[in-house]
Amino acid sequence: MKKITLGILACITILTAEVNIESCKSCHGVDFEKAALGKSKIVKDMTKSEVSAALIGYKNGTYGDSMKGIMYSNVKMYTNKELSTTGIGSSEKIQKKGLKSSIDLTSCKGCHGVDFEKAALGKSKIVRDMTKSEVSAALIGYKNGTYGDSMKGIMYQNVKMYTNKELSTTGIGVNNVIHAEPIKSSIDLTSCKGCHGVDFEKASLGSSKIVRDMTKEEVIEALLGYKNGTYGGSMKGVMIEKVKNYTDEELKTTGLGK
Repeated sequence: MKKITLGILACITILTAEVNIESCKSCHGVDFEKAALGKSKIVKDMTKSEVSAALIGYKNGTYGDSMKGIMYSNVKMYTNKELSTTGIGSSEKIQKKGLKSSIDLTSCKGCHGVDFEKAALGKSKIVRDMTKSEVSAALIGYKNGTYGDSMKGIMYQNVKMYTNKELSTTGIGVNNVIHAEPIKSSIDLTSCKGCHGVDFEKASLGSSKIVRDMTKEEVIEALLGYKNGTYGGSMKGVMIEKVKNYTDEELKTTGLGK
């Protein structure tokens, strides 16, 4: 039996699992807070029964789309009992009321997540963190070709058939958003925001952790590790170019993290 310690939402949970959880963390994040390859569900938001059903489904070939091949290789050697007792997931889930929407949200959820918690294709903003007016402006902008970059073509096909009124009454988004105070930083954050989002709300390239969910200590450890070549996987090469010209002291006082 292996005991793996995970810190989830500032609470420490001891997972006793028959499966090797460490290999999962490289894609799903240390606290299972990431969408693997920018595509999967956020595992920490799933219930234990949902996780079990997914893992057994991957093994049997009855669950998942583009992730099927990758996941089958990771679970095929385990028994169903082992896949049902990983300890991953919450005991229960608070179900949100369904959105009353003027448009068909089914296709949206395929990329943005059931609760709009994912960065579509690892590139978009997290829709559930946007205000209703921001969502409306984005959708109408996609329709008119005045909003978005690489997502323009995809999104135009998804919204072109709707009226502006329908795109303004989707029900998606929060009523108000609290804007954080500008970060006083020792480094130039402009280039960071291009990948991590204006409020550091995105998984860079669909792979990194969500920076705004990290503690200041975690951010410092990551930045110094990238500089020293002791931290990160596929992001190492990209990040060393971003941090190599800063002193350790500057990387310790970026102002990022909670």
